[in-house]
Formats: sequence, C-alpha cells, structure tokens
Amino acid sequence: MESSGFFVAVLLAVFSTAIQDGSADLEEAWEKYLVEFPLGIQTKAEYGKRKSNFAVTNAMIEEHNSNKDATYRMEHNKFSAMDDEEMIQFTGAILPTKSGSKNGNLDLFPTRQLPTSIDYRTHKCMQPVKSQGVCGSCWAFSATSVVEFGKCIVNGTKVALSEQQLVDCDKSSFGCGGGYMDDAWRYLAKAVGQSASATYPYAGVKGTCRYKETSMKKAIVSQITPVIVVPSDDTQTMMMLLANNQLLSVGIAVVRTFKSYKSGVYAEPNCQSGIIGYHAITVVGYGTLNGVDYWVIRNSWGAGWGVKGYALFQRDE
Repeated sequence: MESSGFFVAVLLAVFSTAIQDGSADLEEAWEKYLVEFPLGIQTKAEYGKRKSNFAVTNAMIEEHNSNKDATYRMEHNKFSAMDDEEMIQFTGAILPTKSGSKNGNLDLFPTRQLPTSIDYRTHKCMQPVKSQGVCGSCWAFSATSVVEFGKCIVNGTKVALSEQQLVDCDKSSFGCGGGYMDDAWRYLAKAVGQSASATYPYAGVKGTCRYKETSMKKAIVSQITPVIVVPSDDTQTMMMLLANNQLLSVGIAVVRTFKSYKSGVYAEPNCQSGIIGYHAITVVGYGTLNGVDYWVIRNSWGAGWGVKGYALFQRDE
C-alpha cells in the first residue's frame, strides 16, 4: 500500500489533498446527518463527542460499502453518533443456560416437507415493528411478538400485546436492565395472561406491576409447555417450527456493524470479537439470496432501522 523513491514529493502532495478532501467529505456527511437525525445537542463537549462517534461510524460504513464482495450494505441511522456504551441500552437479552438437547414437546408440531423459503413479514397476523427505546427490554419485545403472532394464528384475531407488563411484572428479569425471553413466557403462563398494549401501554421504564387477570387478560400462554428450547445449531428444527406458524425468540451477539445494517444478508465473521451486548430478536422466516442462506429477523429498534425494522441474517447449516 505504501510507495517510496522518486515520486515521494508528489505522493506527499496527493496525500495532503486527500486528507483535506476526506475532511470535507466528513463535514458534508455530518451536516447532512444532523438534518436527517436532529440530536438536540446542548453543549460544545457533547457536540465534539457526537461528531467523533459519527466519524468512527462513517469510516466503518464507507470501508464496508466499498467492498464489492460484501453480502450486505450499511447506512447511517439514529445510532451513528452513539458509542458502544450507549448502544448497550438498546440490547438487553440475558441468554438462557445452554441446553445440549431440545427441551419441550416437539410432537405437538407435525413433520412436513420444508418449503425452500418462509417469510411472515407481511402476514396478516404480524404486528408493525415496534421500538424498545432507550431501555434494555428487547427480551420483552421478542417474547411478546411470538405470543401476538401465535394468538392470531389460533383465533384469527390480531392484537397488540403489552411489553410493559413484562418489564414491570416479570420478577425473574430486570426490566430495562435486561431479561430472559423464556422466563417471560413462564411468567405469562403463571400470570394466566398478557394485557393488550392499549390497556397497559409501553413506557420504556420499569414501573409498578399493574396487571390484573380478571380485567386485563387478552392472551394466554400454555401452562403445560410454555417454552421449547432449541439448540442454536439445530436449524432444521427451527425451520420446522417456522413451517408450523411458530415464530422464534432468539438471542444474538451484537457487534458494531449490526447497528448500521441497511439491506442484504448480514454476515459478521468476527461476531465473537468486540461484542457490545446480547440482543433478543424474533426469527420470522428463512430463505436464500444469491447463494447465501439467511434467517429473516424482526428487530425492536423501530421501522427506521434495516429494511423497515427487519434484516436478513446469515443462516449456517
């Protein structure tokens, strides 16, 4: 990458110009970002911090998008001026104890020939993508989306359920400090129901539990088998459950590239390096794009992230 010898003076001049052009490009990108994503910056120190964070993200995006072999594209979004410490607040999954075998009654689901692809994003039972805000409640959103979809599949009635009930009432988890998706369902089974979000709206902070079964119950979870645990490498079982109209709540490791995902099949070879936090998402389908197998995942960062709140995530067999 470096040159030497006769052309050194010329190369220095070109390098100097490149630095100036790069600085101008960064300023232009920063000003454009502030128009699209107003930050409400109050102090000079905060301005400097936000711009520095943005510069790191901008360099990462430009480097990645210049790679013609990349399977996905990146873009700026509301997270571009945040550092890793701030991003932790948008995760919140506490992964369950590893299980080496399936846990639950899979005989409830008939074995069938798996279709080559499934995508429930536009299904009549799928709720619009929601936002957890600055609260580590992804676990509640993932768990709730599975219950919402399952209830609608059973009785044909679409209903938005309350994530806030889980944040406030599930004592096995820690509200905005993180939680367990599987324990959320166990709580709902014991509570004999989940409220509608219209009755128990999302606040984005942990409060006092207000759930009352007699007046607020809108959906129930099986008290016999509320949870089926599937090993993360058992893709066939995951695909079989999806083929039987079952969404999956999954925990993933979030690294810096994930926050800037735009489109394509997200693949991160260094997913065990630089982990920001663990995040709960919902698997709502699978397929193959340009020879790369993927899961369709639903996030809880709002419809402005990824492809209207969804992403394609590389699927390993």
